[in-house]
Amino acid sequence: MQVKEVPEVTHSAIKPLTYKNVLAAVDIGGSENQMLTYLSFWSRFVPLQFVQCLHVVPETTFLAGLFEKDLKQLPSHPSLTQQVESLLQNIVREHFLDRKEIELTYQVSEGDPLDILLEASQKANADLLVIGQRHGKSHQGILAKKLVRKSTCDTLIIPDSAPDTIRQILVPIDFSSHSGRALQRAIALANRLDNEVEISTLYVYSIPNMSAYQIDRTFEEYRSILLENLHDAQDAFLNKYVPQDKDRIHTELVEKDMPGTARYLKQFADQANTDFVIMGAKGHSKVDRLLLGSVTEAFLMINDNIPTLITR
Repeated sequence: MQVKEVPEVTHSAIKPLTYKNVLAAVDIGGSENQMLTYLSFWSRFVPLQFVQCLHVVPETTFLAGLFEKDLKQLPSHPSLTQQVESLLQNIVREHFLDRKEIELTYQVSEGDPLDILLEASQKANADLLVIGQRHGKSHQGILAKKLVRKSTCDTLIIPDSAPDTIRQILVPIDFSSHSGRALQRAIALANRLDNEVEISTLYVYSIPNMSAYQIDRTFEEYRSILLENLHDAQDAFLNKYVPQDKDRIHTELVEKDMPGTARYLKQFADQANTDFVIMGAKGHSKVDRLLLGSVTEAFLMINDNIPTLITR
């Protein structure tokens, strides 16, 4: 099997990782503390300029609507929305007390979380969208998957069991430009950290069944040719996207013998004690989402402990 090589292009040094406009979805009710704790930790080495903290109240709050109407009849009592916004401010400020360089704003909206988050990120011209993910809450995994599919900016998903360190970064690759940009983000992130960080790339491959074709080679010979081509393609990929940093990257090729690439990514990440994953998201077309995009979405559905940055 011949693997198409990536043409070699010389890139300049990786630009420092920074985000100007950040939209953080704060879910008041338990998971927000770990999400905000991690975001505060992350912002100590990844500069953030403006952070808009948004809490979305579901549309089904009929009784809350009646309660708000009653509260408004009391001149000295703030509205329910104001109460929630005040609570939101107190929670967020507690985690960013010493982060004077970050400008924080607050918003409480009612409606469908997906629609509200996408609309708010567009209005804010966000270059990073941050959401928490509570263990055992499948609907939050579904929300993360839908956000990644429709968002036009980078997305950081923070599980409630996220570690407070980054020493092992995993970048799943498929030799595309999307995974190339994800690898560049990993280098930029590692450059921001004080500690020694190991960056690993992982390419999951399968050996096609060639028994239907009359090929005068044994299975092992055919497998050896395939691996040689994969190594060549991998080297070309590194030379194109991270030529000055390729020697600091640990590369892995894993053979898949069962369906489900995301399972292999998660298994490898757990065995390697990975504490941060950076994945590239495909574009918005249906063809794009059939490739790495579908793997990214599947990984988000089964990953409940490793912070993951989805790059655009």
